[in-house]
Amino acid sequence: VIRATATGAVLATVQVPKPYGTFNFVTAAADDRTFILSAQRWWPIASGPRGRDAEHRDNTTPVVFFRLRYDPATRTARLTALHVPQVIPAATLNGMGVSPDGSRLALALNPDQIAIITLATGASRNYAWPGPAHSSGTWIGNDKPSGQPVSWTADGRTLAFPATTESGGVTSVILLGTRPGGIGLGPARRAVTFRGAGHVKPGPVGNALITPDGTRIVTITQRAQAASARITQFSTRTGRPVSPPLAGTASLTPWDVLWTDPSGGTLIVEGARTGSLPATVTGILRDGRFTPLPGAPLVTSNVAW
Repeated sequence: VIRATATGAVLATVQVPKPYGTFNFVTAAADDRTFILSAQRWWPIASGPRGRDAEHRDNTTPVVFFRLRYDPATRTARLTALHVPQVIPAATLNGMGVSPDGSRLALALNPDQIAIITLATGASRNYAWPGPAHSSGTWIGNDKPSGQPVSWTADGRTLAFPATTESGGVTSVILLGTRPGGIGLGPARRAVTFRGAGHVKPGPVGNALITPDGTRIVTITQRAQAASARITQFSTRTGRPVSPPLAGTASLTPWDVLWTDPSGGTLIVEGARTGSLPATVTGILRDGRFTPLPGAPLVTSNVAW
């Protein structure tokens, strides 16, 4: 569903093509009209052996990708299949992000791979994060289909993604250099290690977005030994927390950061407002003021602006 942010009006609705049963990730280019979606076949999971078989099929069925172009003049949306030669089982895809110009698609592949695909040709460049030995608590990206952990700078030269190094949410954010035209990959470095900065993330999931100007990582953290979560911004240069250009708000308990403007001064966040229904609310946070978005769904794990 494509909605107008300001009014909540439904502008277009697109159904997943057959034989696929569900869309599971969506990401947006910077032109306000181009989206990339992943889809897969899907079987209802019930109890018993048939349910286990369905769950296995859901996880091993290949993912396919579509480009969705929205025309604001006619309020129509067109879905086009993309050629991605790499076979990707559904449970392997941990997140994705299209470059701002819409030319490249970055995929986080369980447990340690980043694939950057040139959409015009299907050519792929893969990068493996040399983390510790793989286990159930070691991977990059998020669990399917939680959040959008892969984000780009506005110039398309840097890709940010989280690395979970231990069960319980001790995570880092990695910055990977991408060369113009998608030819080759530059160096990678660990930009933020949350525990080293006196913060921990409340679980291994949740977005950690780089601001389009490349100066900050914005995410939800907790202070060490503290129970309450907060929005924290880190310098990509030093890895240390920086004073954000917006104050927190006592009326909102933040759960996730969904979008950031170029400098991190305006955010779209998901959280809970004290004493209000529904419990989950999505809105804009700017200058310490939270404004709910009209028409926002209660579950926003797959959204893109």
